[in-house]
Amino acid sequence: MRLQKKIADAVTSGEVPQHFTAADLRRAVSLNYYARSTFSTFLAKHCEGNPGGYNVFFVRVARGVYRMAE
Repeated sequence: MRLQKKIADAVTSGEVPQHFTAADLRRAVSLNYYARSTFSTFLAKHCEGNPGGYNVFFVRVARGVYRMAE
C-alpha cells in the first residue's frame, strides 16, 4: 500500500488528528516501520506549492502542520 494511502487511512480512522505533524505520523501504530525522516520528507515533497511539481496530497496549515488535500 502506498504511503499516501496509509496516511489518509490513519487520518480517516482517527489514528492521527485531522491536522497532523510528521511526529504524529511516526507515532501511528500502523506506520511505525518507516525511517524517522520519511514523514517530514514525504509531507514537504507532496504539499501544495511544492517546487518539484509532485502530486499534491497535503496542505500546509502552519509550520510543520499539515492536513489532507481535498
